[in-house]
Amino acid sequence: MFSKKATSSKGSSSKGSSSKGSSSEGSTTDHSPIVVNTVWDQDNAKLPPSPYQITNLRGFIEMSLKRINPRFQLGELVATGSKNLFFPPDIEYRRLSRRNMLCEGDPKSPNCYDFIVEDDDSNEVKVMRNTDIADMEIIKDIILRAHGKEKHILILAGDKDYLHLIQQFTLGTGIAFMLAVNDVADPRLLNAPCTILRWNSVVYGQNPFA
Repeated sequence: MFSKKATSSKGSSSKGSSSKGSSSEGSTTDHSPIVVNTVWDQDNAKLPPSPYQITNLRGFIEMSLKRINPRFQLGELVATGSKNLFFPPDIEYRRLSRRNMLCEGDPKSPNCYDFIVEDDDSNEVKVMRNTDIADMEIIKDIILRAHGKEKHILILAGDKDYLHLIQQFTLGTGIAFMLAVNDVADPRLLNAPCTILRWNSVVYGQNPFA
């Protein structure tokens, strides 16, 4: 059966060349980069101790992303935290005080948690939860990215503040969240409806699932 198929192909060289040309033109393979923008809760997803160099972090994150999909390309890397730390120019750092904001839900309770984007043109996100200021800013950043049609978002985090956020924005939105957690992260994050990565591997450019 195999030799018959080979003979038939050889005998119709003109068709074969025509087919070859058309397959080249009609190829649907997409090699364009897929940008993955990243938000980092620096207070809860800490870097390895010295001699780890933060200047290598961006390159390592992209190496790990490409192990998932060769088309992945690291876009923005925005870190938010409460400490006065050095960050290289390719990482945007937003330093905020570590203090709580009051819950604005009704009735007020430690567990109230909701997000509101007023309209399609709005850049305002109302976060209703008893949470700290840094977490609130990260949550707002993620919501605005999702609201702005970003489809691939990587979150580097360690506490459960982002679990409800991912649950709300994953279903029916087409947004592909990835969540990198460390060994001391809240275990509930492991059940988030998204791709779970290991932070301790990502920071070294290794297999993010190992």
